[in-house]
Amino acid sequence: QANNLSLAWTGGRAPYTVQRKAQLTDAEWIDVATTSETFATVAIDSPHAFIRVVSRVTFAVAMSGAAERPNPVTSAGTGSGTLILDGRKLTVDITYSGLTGNVSAAHIHGPAGPEQFTGVLQGLLPALGATGATSGTIKGELTISSATAKHMIDGMTYVNIHTSFAAGGEIRGQA
Repeated sequence: QANNLSLAWTGGRAPYTVQRKAQLTDAEWIDVATTSETFATVAIDSPHAFIRVVSRVTFAVAMSGAAERPNPVTSAGTGSGTLILDGRKLTVDITYSGLTGNVSAAHIHGPAGPEQFTGVLQGLLPALGATGATSGTIKGELTISSATAKHMIDGMTYVNIHTSFAAGGEIRGQA
């Protein structure tokens, strides 16, 4: 259609965001439409544009020692927050408190279901928070690999916080 572009795609998980750049070298993509369908029509207001469709997915994480694997941990520590996946950009906002030991590390692990444990896919500290405390926040943005993004969308990742009390992880939550 004149001044409009109709798009259709397969794969991913709703909601979808259609984004545009005038030049590939532009720093940011601009959101032009959000839909739960696998198609969209967007206005074209310039002679050149680069278009992409991303699945922006929000994950809620609730962390406890009981969720740790292979062995649950007895801990008063808890954590909760959100992870927002936008393409390969991951925005993390997790608050934790009541840990028995001081934080030594925090990671995203996968691929693994809730009853499994596996290796690290992405470190979260020190880039998004500090070590050495029993309460705090892990907050900020980072770029993850395409494989890690796929594992997250498939429900096969978890976040855990390691401490001096429980080196293998004191609290964990599926993300």
